[in-house]
Amino acid sequence: MNANFRLHSKYNPQKEADNFALQVKTEPLFIVIAEPGESYLALSFRKSIPSAKIFAIRYTNDLFLEYDNLFDAVWRPKNGSLSFFLVQHIPDEFFSKTIFLSWKPSENIWKNEAKKIWNEIKEASNIFVSLIRTRSFFGKKWCKNLFNNLIFSQNIKILELFDVSDAVFLTSGYSLEKFIKNKDIKNRLREGFVTSASSSLSALAYQDIFVDLAFATDGGFWAGNHLRGNFSNLAIPLEAYVPLPILEKENIVFLNYGSELENYLFEKMHIPFLKAKRNGTVAGTAIELLLDYTKNNIFISGLDLSFSKSFTHARPNENINEALKRESKLYPLSTILASSSFNNSNLATYASWFSSIPENKKQRLFRLGNEGVDIEGIKRISNHDFLKLCKNHIKKEKVKSFDCIERKSVLLSFFEKIKNKLNDGSFFASILDVEAKNLEKELCQLIAFSDYVALIKDYKTKKDELQSTIKNKVIAFLEIEETLIK
Repeated sequence: MNANFRLHSKYNPQKEADNFALQVKTEPLFIVIAEPGESYLALSFRKSIPSAKIFAIRYTNDLFLEYDNLFDAVWRPKNGSLSFFLVQHIPDEFFSKTIFLSWKPSENIWKNEAKKIWNEIKEASNIFVSLIRTRSFFGKKWCKNLFNNLIFSQNIKILELFDVSDAVFLTSGYSLEKFIKNKDIKNRLREGFVTSASSSLSALAYQDIFVDLAFATDGGFWAGNHLRGNFSNLAIPLEAYVPLPILEKENIVFLNYGSELENYLFEKMHIPFLKAKRNGTVAGTAIELLLDYTKNNIFISGLDLSFSKSFTHARPNENINEALKRESKLYPLSTILASSSFNNSNLATYASWFSSIPENKKQRLFRLGNEGVDIEGIKRISNHDFLKLCKNHIKKEKVKSFDCIERKSVLLSFFEKIKNKLNDGSFFASILDVEAKNLEKELCQLIAFSDYVALIKDYKTKKDELQSTIKNKVIAFLEIEETLIK
């Protein structure tokens, strides 16, 4: 630390911190402070805004460790992505009730670190805005998918994966195309336990490669186009879009992200599931699940996390097929592909997430080939090394079937319960509590997210108006779903 600078007042540092805290005139629910030093600010904000959660962003890994217990959460550079830390600790709907503050004396000492941190905070802010827009736009669709998947899945299965051989996960980056054209590779894949993202199924089917477990997590209607291929089991969260013929014909393995709504309905309907974690990319969800449920190595192809100069996806691919339909003399395929290549900020975020996987787990992951961005801590290997390392024993995954009866009656009773709570006013009792986890809050987030965010932000001035709007929207949505289910 530069001796020419002081982080705190020499005479009364607590008073200095108190004066700083009193400058905040709003009532935030989350306060994020960049390098609070000896943490007098934590005590000041506990006094001035006692209901707020206070997070510290540290510029170093080894200074001021003795003060970290004064905060609700602390980030240090060794923790990986700051954006992921913030998204993990601040619910999307409460982002508007979050303030970010900087202790200026720290900025003067750690200028480079401060600049980097505030760039990451800006990046996190963009992620929050994107998440809010996405949930506002897709929430009703996800909720409809949830009810459809529960009611119309005819072949519900559960897999026991702990004793499987080494697993292979194939996602749809362009490098997959070269990998699966190799004759020796194809023969090995036909013998082993193969999992894939739904987006790679077309390319795999074209090379006559069968998939034991496919993952589909996208909630958009276009996601159904990818579900054309040869697979034994389809793993989906309740919010994913799956066409009705697939739900009626294929083996469905449900993934549970652990929400109150999922837990409630799975329990009431006696439906089995695999625990999973929501991620911005299907590869993140699938790979983390394989790490949790299997014990051997996981070999990955197609995880490029970058755009190529030509085709981004292994071919054939439904995204490319859709692009071809839009091609014209004035809008050639090269223009369509190039326009998508300019938006690579999400891919950088995904790469950062893979880098943050714990080291003991990353030791089990191997990327095939040299294409795409490097991911810190995940080893690359050649096709030759893959053939030598990948142990394909007899497949030992076990599949159990379940007959889940009375699902419609459970769902209709749930709808009635929610409508009664809306009519007697108890629906709104705890949805504004940051800590609360309940069915009412999650339905609000799905069906009327933008109104829910507005209610949090403008509760004092627009409470009655916004609660009435939410009530009407939720009841109308449930009544439409009732007519479709009966």
